[in-house]
Amino acid sequence: MKTITVFCTWLIYAAGFSAEFTLEQLQELALKNNNRIKATSLDIEAAEVDVKIQRAKFLPKLGVQLGKEWTRSTSLNESDDIRAIYGNVNLFNGFKDSSGLKKSRLTKSFYKKNSDSKRLEFKLNIEELFYNYLFLRKKEGILKSALSRNNKHLKLVKRRLNSSLITKTDLLEFQLRKSELEAEYESIILSLNRFKKKIFSYSGVENIQESKIIGELPHLYANEKLESVLSKGIKNNNDIRNLDLSTKLNELDSKINNSAWYPSVNLQARHGHLDENETGVSNDERATVVSVMATWELFSGMSTKEKMKKIKVQKVANQYRLKQTKLDLGLEIENLLNKLSILEKRINSTEEQQKVSKKLYKETLAEYKKGVKDSGSLTGASDLLKGLSSQIYEMKLEYLTSKIQLEKLVGMNLNFKEIKH
Repeated sequence: MKTITVFCTWLIYAAGFSAEFTLEQLQELALKNNNRIKATSLDIEAAEVDVKIQRAKFLPKLGVQLGKEWTRSTSLNESDDIRAIYGNVNLFNGFKDSSGLKKSRLTKSFYKKNSDSKRLEFKLNIEELFYNYLFLRKKEGILKSALSRNNKHLKLVKRRLNSSLITKTDLLEFQLRKSELEAEYESIILSLNRFKKKIFSYSGVENIQESKIIGELPHLYANEKLESVLSKGIKNNNDIRNLDLSTKLNELDSKINNSAWYPSVNLQARHGHLDENETGVSNDERATVVSVMATWELFSGMSTKEKMKKIKVQKVANQYRLKQTKLDLGLEIENLLNKLSILEKRINSTEEQQKVSKKLYKETLAEYKKGVKDSGSLTGASDLLKGLSSQIYEMKLEYLTSKIQLEKLVGMNLNFKEIKH
């Protein structure tokens, strides 16, 4: 269903109409257009082929042998036609092929998980850009409100100035404030356009001016326990998975290397007009030769033993890396969860402060109109409302950025509950 929605959105866009894009649509379009994601699919395909290549080593080799042999001497001048079919199958090679097959299957599994990991990371990158864009849009709204309030203040100030109730310095104060707010607003608009272009560039959307990004900056609450997140992280973290794969591959390399200590046993069969010198049977007659040959290398210049030492050292090194990575991951996950918990409390308390600041501003404005409060009090109340509103969305963005960072560490999407206001 999601694919159909994205396809329909793409058709609207391709037809030249203005389109609205949600986070999910932008992510799906980005995944379709990203070359690195496409490359991971080909890595899986190559790994699947390698599994088939390894599996083929268990099958017999069959073929046809055709040739002509000439024998010349002072007393002999003859030629033989070699026409035969042959087969060759390995019966035993110290489990080298079975270990090789397991290795190729492990590699295939790794590439599949790596592809999933890359897709998740890419989607989270788009999500981070998306939330930054929504945050800037909220900042734009806050600045618009602040400008609107300041314009209202200017009208009141001019009225009071005409009545000689205040001096020109009050007017200059609000005019300066207007200039500052307008400069800040222009900066936000530039940043909005930059993030919009970046998001659409990732997603492959070219008709930027006619396209819109829709969504709301969510207020999330972590619905996960530390033990659960740690367990998921150890299972899905990309660095841990790579080290775990290296350890398993190391063990298989050890088995493949150990196969050199065992004999290699091959079954061979040939049938047809064979070489008379090899069989002792006239080349004019059909003959069948079947042989079982065991080959056992007794000395290899100590290379097998030295390779084993190298593999053991690499295995121990991987185990140390894996242990340290798990410790580091646990600390990072705990720190991020603590940060999310603190931000949840701060957002809630700041939202309560914002409600009070709205009430304070309304009362200050009413008292200013009555002549009880001065312009400094009015500016301060307005700035407090603006500042607290900005802080809320800044903390929400910080929360969302930390949430994305945590999910990248864990290697999967986590359970977050959205709080509706």
